[in-house]
Amino acid sequence: MKIISHRLFSFFTIVLLCALTLTLKYITSFNLINQKLNLNKPNIVASKITGYVNDNNGALIYSIISESVFQFPDQKTLHLVNFTLSSFKPANGYIKSTIKGQDGYIEYNNKIAFIGQGAKLNMQNQEESKSIQIVGSNLNINLESMSINSKSYVEATQGKNKITAVGFSYDNKSELLQLNSQVRITYVP
Repeated sequence: MKIISHRLFSFFTIVLLCALTLTLKYITSFNLINQKLNLNKPNIVASKITGYVNDNNGALIYSIISESVFQFPDQKTLHLVNFTLSSFKPANGYIKSTIKGQDGYIEYNNKIAFIGQGAKLNMQNQEESKSIQIVGSNLNINLESMSINSKSYVEATQGKNKITAVGFSYDNKSELLQLNSQVRITYVP
């Protein structure tokens, strides 16, 4: 009886090892790199994202906070949902400008971005009454030159003053705002 149980144990051990070897061979032969991805479905999805960009001295230059981020296969475009992009003055760490949007994307190879609906651009100033808020849609952002433009209707407010226009451009480096057409100004002294 003792010999039979010893032989049975050896037999089942060999069978189990063979089954494990065949299973491992099948699992390791499965090549994930050459698998075709569905091009209509995002292959990268993340939620509640926070990111920072610092200069060579460690000073904060940009930050991004987004409810969700996704990317489709074979694309260099990062899609954002309900996000906030902020640029900072490296000298003192104050927020220079903030852009909020409901939807948009960043083409990181071309260094451009687009904000569709619900775009709010806030150009900060240490004196709150001098801060400017621009509300619009379809904003094009050049991340290299730090310029923003749109051909859509836009509304800008500074304190109690209000400006509306169709189309604008803003240079973040020089802090120059240019309104394109149909400009209306309401000035409250």
